[in-house]
Formats: sequence, C-alpha cells, structure tokens
Amino acid sequence: MHGLSAQAPISDRVHDVRIGDQLLVKRKESHWVVVDAQGNIVGRTRWRAGHNGKTHAVTGDPIRFPDRGVLHIERLVLSPDGTVKDIGGYVTPQP
Repeated sequence: MHGLSAQAPISDRVHDVRIGDQLLVKRKESHWVVVDAQGNIVGRTRWRAGHNGKTHAVTGDPIRFPDRGVLHIERLVLSPDGTVKDIGGYVTPQP
C-alpha cells in the first residue's frame, strides 16, 4: 500500500502511526479503509475496485486486494514540522 487516498478524508489519527505499527485494512463497499486499534478509520487506501483481478502492467501478475488484511507500516510521510501526514507498507491478507 503506497499511501492513503487524497480523494477521501484522512483522520488526524494518522499523526499517531509509527513504523512497525499494524493496522487493519478492510473492504467497505467499493473501497478499502485503514482502521486503527480503537476501530477508528484512519483513511482510505488508493486501491480501486476496478483494478482488483487485473494484470499488473509491469510484472504481469494479477492484482489481488484482500477483503480484509493487516497493513504493516514501513514508511511515513512527514510534514516539515515532523507530523505524520501519510503512511505506507505492505498488507497481509486475513481470513
């Protein structure tokens, strides 16, 4: 996951995210949201339902977005004052 969607609100809770955190990702209708440990939505992923199942242009592998998974935070985007404003990492599917 390369960051949160700028097309949807990003919660101030993103400021509390740190590298190494694990957040829930779950499908909500036609998009996926990132949820913190308290059950609050942090933001929406950039994933698009129309891309699910399509072939990746570079690798040729099918793109598969899980309905539910764990986002392992590996990257933070910081504002000039050091506040977290975006996150990134990898998602492992959950049943």
